[in-house]
Amino acid sequence: FGLATFDISQLVEHCNSLRHKSTMRTVLSISARIYDVLGLVSPVVITCRVIIQKIWRKKLDWDQPLSDDLRQEFWTWVDDLPKLRDKTSKFHGTISARRQHQKTSSFIYRVMQV
Repeated sequence: FGLATFDISQLVEHCNSLRHKSTMRTVLSISARIYDVLGLVSPVVITCRVIIQKIWRKKLDWDQPLSDDLRQEFWTWVDDLPKLRDKTSKFHGTISARRQHQKTSSFIYRVMQV
């Protein structure tokens, strides 16, 4: 999982299963699967939120096909999602190292107190 609380591989698989559909329902379905507690991928999520805003402004219904420009913008965004694997794993490694350092420091402090 990394630091993100969603599995990027499963997200990409879900996206690929919906590739033939380009509707507001599809965009929201994919967007809702990204739950990022720490906000590490918020720049990526914001891009999707902007696309959702554009859909609302065009007053498209839930199952109405997206216009060509919105469809291309959305699927370009989806195609970039696998890049998150590298980003979140780097953050995860950094935070894991910090946690290990904190545990070690805490252990040494306790030993020295005895």
